Amino acid sequence: MRVSRMARRLLRHHLPAAAATLLGMLLVRAHFADKRVMFQWSMATAYVGVTFLGISLAIGPLNLLAGRANPVSSDIRRDVGIWAGLLSLAHAIVGLQVHMPHRYLYWLSADPASGALSLRIDPFGLTNFAGLFAVFVAALLLALSNDR
Repeated sequence: MRVSRMARRLLRHHLPAAAATLLGMLLVRAHFADKRVMFQWSMATAYVGVTFLGISLAIGPLNLLAGRANPVSSDIRRDVGIWAGLLSLAHAIVGLQVHMPHRYLYWLSADPASGALSLRIDPFGLTNFAGLFAVFVAALLLALSNDR
């Protein structure tokens, strides 16, 4: 009986990636002494996600160093990238729960004198806008990560 390509990818790539994600997230959570659970999950999704991103980016150069063919797309690179994208989206969702009770304060700041709201252009606000851009890029890449 012949195993389908998708079943083979699930067994070879996604199952080990899920196990590595779970183990990595538990290890990262245990590392942080901060007792806030959402902060721990935020750090866990961030560190494990960036590890998957690094692995996906290293696959091509490692193929070249090993003298192997380096195709434009490969299942392993795509699947590792999918996990990186999923973890980055999870980090964005969890990260929004960590810092402030009022979600609009991520993007806007109130003038102390007038109370008028304006776009937040301090380092924290600019970082949030960069993160929002990264979420859109990750969502786009996830949408493109298929055989269609």
